[in-house]
Order: sequence, then structure tokens, then C-alpha cells
Amino acid sequence: MVSKVTFITSLIILIVAVVFYSVLYGCDLEKEHDEIACLDLFLYAILPVIGEISAHVFGLLDSWGVIDFKFCFRLNFDIITLNYSIFLAQNVIQIPITTQEWEINGLQVYSYTPNDILYISNQPLLIYFHGGGGAILTPKDYDASMRYLSDKMKLKIISPHYPRSPEFIFPTAHEECLKIVTHIFENSDTFGVDKTRISLGGDSFGGHVSLYVAFKWKELGYNDKYAPILTLSLIYPWVQFVNPNLESFQRKENSPRLLSKSSIVTYSSMLLSGNLELYNLLIDLRLPLLSRKYTERQSAYPHLLPKIDWEPTDSMIEKYSVYADNLLDPYATLLFQPDYTNLPPTLIVSAEYDILLTEGQLLRERLEDGGVGVEYFLSEKMFHGFFSIMPPVIRFNNSTLEAYGKISDFLHKHIHP
Repeated sequence: MVSKVTFITSLIILIVAVVFYSVLYGCDLEKEHDEIACLDLFLYAILPVIGEISAHVFGLLDSWGVIDFKFCFRLNFDIITLNYSIFLAQNVIQIPITTQEWEINGLQVYSYTPNDILYISNQPLLIYFHGGGGAILTPKDYDASMRYLSDKMKLKIISPHYPRSPEFIFPTAHEECLKIVTHIFENSDTFGVDKTRISLGGDSFGGHVSLYVAFKWKELGYNDKYAPILTLSLIYPWVQFVNPNLESFQRKENSPRLLSKSSIVTYSSMLLSGNLELYNLLIDLRLPLLSRKYTERQSAYPHLLPKIDWEPTDSMIEKYSVYADNLLDPYATLLFQPDYTNLPPTLIVSAEYDILLTEGQLLRERLEDGGVGVEYFLSEKMFHGFFSIMPPVIRFNNSTLEAYGKISDFLHKHIHP
């Protein structure tokens, strides 16, 4: 049963967010950026405001012992995404897709199959990991995107509902997704798919999960044990947690956005610790200095770890070094991975107004240096989140349609060489 304090807190946050939207965004934003008028501005402006307010309010109330942060965070964002899902359901283009839901290793998994290929065996497959900072959204919130993409490509898609923070911290979601991918490869006949034509994809945090699984697949020798992952499709991927001050973070902070610097740091803190305890250390770039690996990482990646004039105390090192070590782990900050060779052919889709734009560019460079076949597409006049939001909106944007076309062409090229 939801307590009165919890309910009232969530309600107040929603009301405050609406007021902030009206005051801070309003119609001026639409006039200034009329090129993105294809998207309902309320939809993309309200979510980051709610996210930033709620995370800080819940963190404060939790520190006072008034409420439980994890429970209230989940309640608030479930309310948000419920309304978001209703909006999508009301606007989705009805596409003849057969959907199924079942469990793999105790986790819900959703599949999308075009009706005209429903009974064909030995099909190619895309396993898609949704975004949401590892904390919010579910495959159901991506229903419109998955239907549209599955129909456009005439391709079966499976999307897992992985564990989310703050209840589960890194690398729980990643390891569970690795188990699901392994299970599908091991039981490809049962799923009616060709294990030599299984691709991974994801947006934002889902891109991080996809790349994590690809690195683990290579490290564990699964290319030989099962089959290589065919391709990676990474949409505005989030691939590093250490530096919320890269070029695009600074340049894009005041652009149209569904993601802010504050949101990224909030998600990072929850992924690493399950709460907001690390927020200030992350946003000020101080947490890395509490790791024994700092000097080695800083000298190897100075563009990601700039030198900071700060001397931590012994007590801080003792308290936070575990989190700092996890932060600098090359499976958390994937740009720290030393070996980018022998990864699947990769498509990176970035958005012009996205604060993660620089990360996509840095990832492209690492992949190219590793000899991986990379295709890169910049979706002009678009922002973080467009992939999951745009399909159900009646007024399509050319950049969005082009991005979906690039993904479709990339997959078809490798599925049907």
C-alpha cells in the first residue's frame, strides 16, 4: 500500500514539473527550434524536468529518513512512464505485428514478429536493449519503435526487461542481458532463429549493454563456442560514466534535449551505488581520484580524465574507493577497453542536439582504430530520445525516418550479404 507521504510527494513533483515546463520552456522554445516542431514539446520537455526534480527531492527526503528513496523513485517514474506509454498507445500507427511475452532466467522478454514471416524458421534476429539510464523505461515503452522497426525490416526482434537501478546496481543488468543472449544462442532452434545471424542493438544505456555484451562475448570465447554476434546497432550510445563535462555536454546543455548533465550524473550515481551519494563527486570529476587505478587511467586517457587539483582524505578513499574502482572498470567506462579488435560490424547513430554526441564520436574512433567496420550516421536537428519517441507521432521528421532507414539498410546488408 502506498503511503500518504509517498503519494503526496510524487503528486507535488508532477505539479512542480508542469509549472517548470510552463515557465522555463513554453512557446519560445518552439519558435526558436521550429525545426523540431514535429515532436510534441511537452513530451520531451517535461520528462527531464521531472527527472531532475524528483531525484533530488527523493534523495533529500531519504537522507531525512522521511521516505525510502528507492521505493519512491520507482513509484514516481512508473507513474511518468505509465502516462508516457498511454500517450504512445494513443498515437501509435497500427502495424500488423505479432507480439509475445515470456520469461528467460526469471526476466520478462518481449518479441515482435511481422505476421508475414511468423511461421518461417531459421530467421535472423535483433536483440534490442532499451534505454532509460538503466533506471527508467521498459520494453513496453518501446512498443511503437519495435513494431515500426520490425515491420520495416521484416525482422524478428526480442527485447528483454532487464533489472534497473536503484534497486540493482552495475553490472547486474548487463550480466542478466548477457545470460539472455547466451540462452538465445544456445536455444536458437527453439526460438526459430539462425544463430549465425543474431544482432544486438540498443539506444543510450541499451547501447552500453550491447557493447558490454559484445566485449564479454569476445573475452569468454563465445565466438567459437556459439557463433559471433553478427552486428551492433548503437543509437546515441552512453559509453562512459567518468566525465560529464565532455565537449557535447557543454555545447548541448542548452539545446533541445531529453537528457541533461544532471540526469546523466544522477543515473551514474544510481548505477554505481543505488542512491545519489556519489552525485557531487561525479559531477565535479572527483570520484575517479579515489581509485587506485586513477593514475594509470589518467595517463592513458587524459581526454576522458583531466587532471583535477584535489587531495582526497584517507577516510574518503576508504569510503568511496570501491565505487571509484568500479567507475574506472573498462566494462563500466567502455572507452577504457584496451582491445577494440574483433568486434562485430557496428552502426552508430548520433543526434545533433544530444549531450552524448562526443561519446559516439569517441567510440567511432576507437572502433576504427581497432579495425572494426563502422558506419556512422548523424541525425540532424534531433536530440536524445528521438528513436523511441518519434515513431508514434503522426508528424514524422525526415531525420528520424532517415535514421530508421540507416538501421534497416545496415542490418539487411549483413543479414543478406
